[in-house]
Amino acid sequence: MSIVRESGEISTRDNENDLPSYGALDYFQMHFIVMGSVSNPSDLIAKCKASTSGHFSKKHVVRINWEGGKIAEIVSNDQQLDSFLRNIMLEEGEIYIDPLEDHVRVYGKWKHQQELRLYEELVQTMDRICYHVKEFVNKQE
Repeated sequence: MSIVRESGEISTRDNENDLPSYGALDYFQMHFIVMGSVSNPSDLIAKCKASTSGHFSKKHVVRINWEGGKIAEIVSNDQQLDSFLRNIMLEEGEIYIDPLEDHVRVYGKWKHQQELRLYEELVQTMDRICYHVKEFVNKQE
């Protein structure tokens, strides 16, 4: 790989295939943040996966599976959240709940810039998950 200066800008080029290599890729991840923490962070770790059936355009969500701490049990018992998740999980892939020092992140998979979009069903679903997280955090305080 060599550095080439073109029209005042510095970029790198791979000598083998002459494609530009600019560093960071155009992949993004949306995070929904809930402020607060708990004494046992493992209670707030969870991952949501969808069990699917069918292929291509006939693919649909059969079941929503939550794995993790106590918060996974709470969100798995919410029927309204389950119906929201069935509508978005084919596009979102997985949803994670991840506690940090002073806040909790709720997020999905990495998406390319062209695939990244914020839509009402996603916001409703994430808002519902964040509601449960906030309730859990408030009970612990």
